Amino acid sequence: MDTISSVGHTPELVFPGSRQLARKLTRPVNPPQHPELEVRAALLLAAGRYVHPDCSEDLSTPDTAEQAQHLVYSLLTDPPHIRLPLLRHILSVSLPPSFKSHPKINPETGRVLARPRGGDSGLNDWFDESEADARSWRRQAGLASVVKVIIEALEPGEVEDVWPLLLPPLLAYLDDFESGNKLVGMSLLDSLLDKTDESLLRRTGVGKVFEKSLENAFSALSDPLSPRLLARAHPVALKLLNQQHPPPPPSRAADDSARFDALCTLLSSSVVHTWEFKSSHVALETVSCAALPALLDALRGGSIRFLQILVPHLCELLSGTATSGGTGEGTWTGETVEMMRQAAKALEAVVRNAKPRMARWEGRINAAIGMCWVAVRESEGARRLGEADGQEALQHLKEALRSIARALDEILSTSLA
Repeated sequence: MDTISSVGHTPELVFPGSRQLARKLTRPVNPPQHPELEVRAALLLAAGRYVHPDCSEDLSTPDTAEQAQHLVYSLLTDPPHIRLPLLRHILSVSLPPSFKSHPKINPETGRVLARPRGGDSGLNDWFDESEADARSWRRQAGLASVVKVIIEALEPGEVEDVWPLLLPPLLAYLDDFESGNKLVGMSLLDSLLDKTDESLLRRTGVGKVFEKSLENAFSALSDPLSPRLLARAHPVALKLLNQQHPPPPPSRAADDSARFDALCTLLSSSVVHTWEFKSSHVALETVSCAALPALLDALRGGSIRFLQILVPHLCELLSGTATSGGTGEGTWTGETVEMMRQAAKALEAVVRNAKPRMARWEGRINAAIGMCWVAVRESEGARRLGEADGQEALQHLKEALRSIARALDEILSTSLA
């Protein structure tokens, strides 16, 4: 309950009727009775929609979120023994009418089915049901915030027992065809992964379902929300991978082929896939380049496998963007400068992790750095951008270029010593 427990005072509540309902709450017996749970669940369903602005569909403001957090915290912790029964009640009674079980998941066990319910049309039928049902989550703004409240209120050791109940709401958002709902699903999955472990994901097979959901998100490249979605999906995908294939301890250089294969697949399905289909989209290029350092640092020397793709593309982002156009003046906007900065940081990660092969690529990398550097200093487009409040961005780009040059020089100097 990290978000909830941070509230330390009692603001004036803005939820109509909440004070009246709160007065009706009695000191519940242990275990709490159904009527008490019903009242608390109704309050939590109302207030919980405002707790997490990233899941509340613009319902929430900082003030309402703070007020909602206080009410939800009180409902879950006063008295302490009410928390888990209340969470179970909401998951098993309050939410199921709004969320149908996923066709790939056994609703009783939370395990992956050998064959999806409904066969090949099962997923489409699942979508259709969620659109037709008057009680569907699609018609209830902010319900995802309630789901996130529940996930964050659970202790890691409690997740497995309610696993089958958590998956329907999570996958409803994560596997939806609308990018906005996928974005919410990423937030829910990110929170859930903080409470799970490799054993649960492996035994239930749900880790593979999450992988497929993330792969679908990386393929959603034509929506206005695609840059935000991919920016959210990249760290979640790497977190899932690290949980299913933990990195070996520093003291042991293990030959973990499963982890290596998973990292290669992730890099290909996320970054390389974006480059293949949307290589001229500045925002998507920026997001993909920003994701590369973490992936390459995880791959370490295995990054060498991708040099034929990475180096030419990143070098072109630097030199091509800086010198493109009919006059050779380049394309200089705040967005393109940020893209070049992220490309430079990604290229530095390439140099850092593929040291044994850098002698071969030194010329190409230095040429790209040099062309971009000269353009930053001499291009008319860069000069105009600097005069129009872009000077700080240009300075950040120059520092990123210096970092590549230093990293490359250190490696080559060491190899020649």
